[in-house]
Amino acid sequence: MINFPGMDVQNSVLPQLDENHLNKLKGQAKVVTNKTDEELMSVSHQFESIFIHQLLKSMRSTIQKSGLFDSHATRMYESMHDQELANLMSEKRSIGLANMVYKDLVRLEQKSKNEKLEDNEALMRSKQASGILG
Repeated sequence: MINFPGMDVQNSVLPQLDENHLNKLKGQAKVVTNKTDEELMSVSHQFESIFIHQLLKSMRSTIQKSGLFDSHATRMYESMHDQELANLMSEKRSIGLANMVYKDLVRLEQKSKNEKLEDNEALMRSKQASGILG
C-alpha cells in the first residue's frame, strides 16, 4: 500500500471542517440576538450532532486498521458517514443532549432579556433623577 506523507487524518481537511462547523454553531447560539424556539432547538440539535460525531470518531479511532482499508479515502468516507449518522441520530433518536442544551439556551435568553429590562429601568430612573435634580 502506498502511504503519502502528510495525508493522515490530523493533517487533512476533516478536523478543520469540524472546527469550522463548531465556530459557525457558536455564532448561531449568541445570546445577543433574540432567537425563536425553533432556532434554539436547531442549534441544540446541531450541537448534539457534533457531539455524537466526535463520539463516533473517537470510537472508530480505537479500531486497528491495516491493509486495504487503511487509506485517506477510507478515512474521509468513514468521517462523512459518521457525520451523516450523527445527524440522523440527533434528528430521529436524540440522546437527550439537545434537550438539555435547548433548556439552557432558553434560560440564558430569558436571563439576557431580564438584564436588558433591568438596565433600561435603571437608565430611566437615573434620567428621571437627573431631571429632578438638574
